[in-house]
Amino acid sequence: MKKILLSLFLLCASLIASEKQKVCLNMIVKNESAVVKRSLGSVKPIIDYWVIVDTGSTDGTQEIIKEFMKEIPGELHERPWVNFEHNRNEALQLAKGKADYTLFIDADEELVYDKEFALPNLDKDFYYLTTEHGDTYYETIQLINDHLN
Repeated sequence: MKKILLSLFLLCASLIASEKQKVCLNMIVKNESAVVKRSLGSVKPIIDYWVIVDTGSTDGTQEIIKEFMKEIPGELHERPWVNFEHNRNEALQLAKGKADYTLFIDADEELVYDKEFALPNLDKDFYYLTTEHGDTYYETIQLINDHLN
C-alpha cells in the first residue's frame, strides 16, 4: 500500500481565504473491497464531502463505501469504465462545486499524519503531497482549488 505523507507544500499564487476551506474527496474505484476502508479511514478526519465513482465493482465495494462514509455527506456514482482520462474528468465534474478543494487519492493509498494534525487554512491553487511507496518518495499534486476544476 502506498502511503501519502500529509505535509502540505505550496506551489502557486495564493487566494484570499477568510474561513476554513472545505475539502471534497474524489476517487475512482473498481473492486477495491480489500483496501478501500483503510484509504477512506485515512481521509475521513479531513474531508467535508466525498464524490466517488465506481466503474463496475462486483466485490461489494459500493456497499462498503456507503456504509463506511455514511456520517459524511457524499455521493457514490456508478459509471462504466471508458478510460482513465474520461472517468477522471467525469469524476471531477461530479465533484465540482461540492467544496473549496478537491483531494485525489487512490483506494490503495492512505494519508499518514499525526493524530494532532489539522489542515491549515488552505489558500493556494494547489498543494503537493508526498507519496511513500516502499523506499521511494515522490511529490504529486493531490489537493486542488475547486476553481481550477
